[in-house]
Amino acid sequence: MKHAGFLVVLLLVSGCGKPGRDTVAEAEALLLQGKAEEAARMFDVACSYAPEGEKCASSDRRAAEVRLEAAEKAMSAGQFLAAQRLLILAFSTPDGATAQKAKDRLGSDDLIQGIGYERALALGKTQQAQKAIEAVAAMKIPAAALAKAWLDKERSAIVLGTVKAACGPKPEGSCSKAAADLRAAAIAGPESEEAIALAEAEERRVYPLRVNAETFLQNFAAVAARDALIEVCMVPGNIMAGGFSEDSPGAICVNHGLTPGHCMPLPDVEEQLQKHRVNETVWRRTMTSIADPELVTALEVRKKKAREFTALDRKFDKLDIPKPKPAPKTTGGKK
Repeated sequence: MKHAGFLVVLLLVSGCGKPGRDTVAEAEALLLQGKAEEAARMFDVACSYAPEGEKCASSDRRAAEVRLEAAEKAMSAGQFLAAQRLLILAFSTPDGATAQKAKDRLGSDDLIQGIGYERALALGKTQQAQKAIEAVAAMKIPAAALAKAWLDKERSAIVLGTVKAACGPKPEGSCSKAAADLRAAAIAGPESEEAIALAEAEERRVYPLRVNAETFLQNFAAVAARDALIEVCMVPGNIMAGGFSEDSPGAICVNHGLTPGHCMPLPDVEEQLQKHRVNETVWRRTMTSIADPELVTALEVRKKKAREFTALDRKFDKLDIPKPKPAPKTTGGKK
């Protein structure tokens, strides 16, 4: 019963002509008109009209071959998802050699990456789309030319959109990086000016937070250097090893108010631990307020270095943060 129903559908799709209809000839005619997919469908129903005909045996293979050719044309036109659909249909043929060709093509890099390119297009003019398409553009496949052309055309729009998303009231991504990319791109026009204004406003917002973070880094480094010195001064053997020269451990300890065998009183230890906890809490809040992944990552790296700082004769390197451009003056008056 199921096979009978399927046959009825095939007959309806094909136009439901009289028995004995030569759909193979019709398919060949459609091929001459460049209508490959329609031709493949006519080859599909050849046996439904003439199951005993000599053309029936090869019609299924011909349908698959036509779809293989159509898939190649679709890929050349950048229609990779359409090509995939055609290859899947071609793979269903009982002809083993033709099915293998379809299988090999379905697994080919140029088709797989082309599908990735076409799906990336559906993401719109976004950074996510840009990253995916840049990966395709870097490959030696047919889709690379299409990817490069798209990037050349849409890069400015992507940069502008990224700045607006990263520097807006609900930031998505790093405003500092997006602003740097925008300035490097040297895009002109009203949209660019609007995006730069957003970036400059964000720079003014995070400037005092970044300055505070730099102060914290200096404090972290000073505490780390002091703690390292205390560890040395706590061991009498370390003190005596260098004698009493000016740069000996003993002299350094004394010059910093520490005596050989120094042991910090328990109340002082508890006070230092409390300061450490408070500083860590404030640091985390500052990072949360900055809310720029690029800046926060860089600050966390420098914090790690500050925690490992042991030099007593110099300060931890302080980053010179450029002052942001002042906010534009607004004009107005009483009505």
